Amino acid sequence: MNVYYNGGEEFIVDYREDIGKIIKENDLSFETGDDVRSVLYEYTPIVPVYSPEITVDENNNPIFMTNRSKGD
Repeated sequence: MNVYYNGGEEFIVDYREDIGKIIKENDLSFETGDDVRSVLYEYTPIVPVYSPEITVDENNNPIFMTNRSKGD
């Protein structure tokens, strides 16, 4: 598990690798802009409380959600 300190007295947990593994192992497919963190509590006992929103890129690989990936 990768944990980062964002400099604002907040820790962020990076679940992209775990989510990518779940997506690949279960042959899941998502659209860019979908928050894919739900696969963590659907397929594992993990609830992603300290994680920023995560979506997928055009190759279905997990990336951090940005305004651009949200389509805003």
